Amino acid sequence: MKDLKFLISLFILLLSAISSQAQRAEIQFTQNWEFTGGSVTGEEIHEIVDIPHTWNAKDAQEGIPYFRGEGVYTKSFTPDIAWKNQRLFIRFEGVMTIAQVYLNDELLGEHRGGYSAFIFELTDKIIFGQENTVKVIADNSYSLEVLPLFGDFNIYGGIYRPVNLLVTPQVCISPLDFASPGIYLQQTRVTKESATVDAKVLISNATSESQNITVSATLMDATGNSLETLQKDISAK
Repeated sequence: MKDLKFLISLFILLLSAISSQAQRAEIQFTQNWEFTGGSVTGEEIHEIVDIPHTWNAKDAQEGIPYFRGEGVYTKSFTPDIAWKNQRLFIRFEGVMTIAQVYLNDELLGEHRGGYSAFIFELTDKIIFGQENTVKVIADNSYSLEVLPLFGDFNIYGGIYRPVNLLVTPQVCISPLDFASPGIYLQQTRVTKESATVDAKVLISNATSESQNITVSATLMDATGNSLETLQKDISAK
């Protein structure tokens, strides 16, 4: 699989807005996670939670030390048969502070840093026709390798921002570039009369062959009216 970057240059009078659309379904993956973790009292916590979640939200409010260590989140689901022959990703908007993510006990990867999104592809590891289990080990222990080390705030632990599944075609605008949308807009020239904007789009092709596709960008005004649409035919390898 290769990723392809290309530029669409746009020039128009009185630029107001630009909109790009891609065939991508986003599914909330936030309810009914099983959580197991420690506490400042030494007791182990077992509960069903919804994301966003942190295991020590109230500790600091009560003026007591808060637990820093591991918390384990698991969620089982049966993949929709409609996702077959599609690509499937899981995107986390934030886990504090170090996260290890597993699917069916296979490690997908690790992410360090609690303030940035990250994503893993599940396509080749998902099993249709049965339950699959996602497990996240979230660790907010003190670590010299991950900032911040301390401050006038608490280093809470957990999956404290939303989680989503993304379903895309085999050829898609890639979400794998640091969990970004895969579309980048840069104003290269702006005056009172006109503006030039470059739209850089990252295309990902998961098939074994080159695919001929058309990418389009539509320029709209502030009220949502379409002003101009530009298209570019490319071969995604």
